[in-house]
Amino acid sequence: MYGEEASKLARETKRTIDHFPPYNDPLVRSITREIRHLHETCLENHIREATQPLTEIFWTKYLVHMTPLQRNKRILMAYHFQRIEKIKELAWAYNTLPESSRRLLSPDEILFFSEYEKQCRNKYTSQMEFNELDLGLGMISPPKEVFITVRVLKDCGDIVTESGATLSLKKNSEHFVKRGDVERLITQGYLVHVA
Repeated sequence: MYGEEASKLARETKRTIDHFPPYNDPLVRSITREIRHLHETCLENHIREATQPLTEIFWTKYLVHMTPLQRNKRILMAYHFQRIEKIKELAWAYNTLPESSRRLLSPDEILFFSEYEKQCRNKYTSQMEFNELDLGLGMISPPKEVFITVRVLKDCGDIVTESGATLSLKKNSEHFVKRGDVERLITQGYLVHVA
């Protein structure tokens, strides 16, 4: 029956919101084959009926095949979207993919992790004078705010911001600055994010 495999994947996706299961390659392949079969059947029916006026029978056949096809596609997209969001969380939490997580990912997902982690690192290091950004600092998601208020815990002297301005960081002073300009100093314990 059409859609049974996709229903299994939908149930699995719903059950695994809180944890990260191994990629279910056999089920995904089975659903993909079913989608291909349904698509070919729709095309064959359309070609067969193209020379005749479109009847109610044609539209019924079309809906019988197109409805599960669309449902299967939506379930596959939801499954992969959920996995991508989990992989993004891993990229923010770790510099390299832990071996325990690597076994759970498909080869394409491992490639996505590498590319996403590299893209994030490049984006944030290009905004900082320090060229070594450690994304494995316990961040679970990317920073939301661009400008933050920080308090200086230890004298840092003068730093040059991305815009070229000089910022004098003296102990116990507070500054409203771009996060990218001071992220490394926060992680090193020279500054603390206050608001």
